[in-house]
Amino acid sequence: MPLEDAIKLLARDFESYVAELKAKAQQAMTAATAPAVAKVAETPSSGSSSGKPQFAPPDSDTHYLLNLLADNRFLTLEELDKVLSYLRERRAHLYDSQMGINRKEGLYGDTCMEILALN
Repeated sequence: MPLEDAIKLLARDFESYVAELKAKAQQAMTAATAPAVAKVAETPSSGSSSGKPQFAPPDSDTHYLLNLLADNRFLTLEELDKVLSYLRERRAHLYDSQMGINRKEGLYGDTCMEILALN
């Protein structure tokens, strides 16, 4: 077998091997996260009587950006704005579910509301 043919054969086999590994890793990750996603889907809405706020996972793009940040990667301004927007929405949702009526009635004073407005 000529050397060039052998190199092509090895390259093709290696590419198929890597593709199989990626597919297996994706299946394992999907299988591992499926119970958690199912559990989140089964929880009642945020207005439930249990008092616990419902967790809304980020969309896949935001999840990817959060993983990049966790890996100390750099993000563009547009990507950072998307992450900050998600975090602000999440914080507001948590704040409303935990403090709800008290915040609307103004029991925490103007100073607290001014601090929240700055963020």
